[in-house]
Amino acid sequence: MAIVSNTLIMKRVVFLSFFHIISAFHLSISTFSWRSPRLFASVIEYQENCGRGEQHLSAYLDDGDLVVYQSGTWLVDGVKVGDGSDPYLMYALIDSIQLVWTHNCEHGLLRGFEIEMDESGREVKLVDPLTELQFGPEQLIAKIPIDWNESDNSGKIICEPIQEDMWTPLL
Repeated sequence: MAIVSNTLIMKRVVFLSFFHIISAFHLSISTFSWRSPRLFASVIEYQENCGRGEQHLSAYLDDGDLVVYQSGTWLVDGVKVGDGSDPYLMYALIDSIQLVWTHNCEHGLLRGFEIEMDESGREVKLVDPLTELQFGPEQLIAKIPIDWNESDNSGKIICEPIQEDMWTPLL
């Protein structure tokens, strides 16, 4: 009987050890975001590389983020929406996020301020006079990493220089 008990005890210990390893692994996976700002702080994050709902790029935005979004006419689930004009791009500094995300969709508004970029594609500043914007999550194209300077309302792009034609394939 002592051998059977020791065998049962060993099986339980192995099972519990395996369970704890799996639980720890699951915990580490569930708390890790592949788009963590600490890991990808100098990389442009594109919506086309994200999903819908909780995986939408808008779910990872914070106040003060620089984004590029489309205006004019754009597609939502294959349907043209907007004012009917040709699509064009705008830059915005996010000020507030009023969105609801479900497992497969996102609804609401992103609000911010219009940003203009210099010709080098490395520096941005708030448009003067200050212009408030609002747009939907379906208009979001990308999040651009930036080092923002509050004292003069300008910022430096901390990735490759932004070129206007780089967004054309995304329209």
